[in-house]
Amino acid sequence: MYLAIFKLKEAPFQPEPDPRFLYLSQTHARAKAYLESALAGADDFVAISGAAGTGKTTLLETFRQELGKAIVVARYAPTPTPAPASARAFLESLLDQCGFLPFRGNKAALLATLTGYLGEQRAAGRKALLLIDDAHDLSAALLDELRMLAGIEPGGESLLRVILVGQPGLDQLLAAPEMATLA
Repeated sequence: MYLAIFKLKEAPFQPEPDPRFLYLSQTHARAKAYLESALAGADDFVAISGAAGTGKTTLLETFRQELGKAIVVARYAPTPTPAPASARAFLESLLDQCGFLPFRGNKAALLATLTGYLGEQRAAGRKALLLIDDAHDLSAALLDELRMLAGIEPGGESLLRVILVGQPGLDQLLAAPEMATLA
């Protein structure tokens, strides 16, 4: 009904973010520049936070759609508390996106498989990027796993760039004393 009244072509405020409707305010443009810095090699980790409904997911989806084929992208959606994902579940999720099924071996074997894949991507001239939306739901233990995974630097450059996007709780999580090495 309101489509005709307001002469709209499609229903507004859909539950899924739509990059066509991104308003690139000054703040959003600065956040996008931070996202791009992860690819330029300036930062292995980029964290962006903001209140719910401010366009973080839409910005992240817009950024993802603009990436070329020289970027291998994986996405991870953390499980909110009280049951945060284990390191093994996290690695399995990443390996699944890379085409590895079924999963064999312990955590060390999964990590070796993922590291080998990331090395192959680098050798082929591609960068690997991990996008995590709702990163405020990550556990401190999983953030530490991410730090170690991104810290693997044969040849001096990280095999994996990580972009964390979340609500203000992400800032608090990263400011915790146990996250000092990541910060």
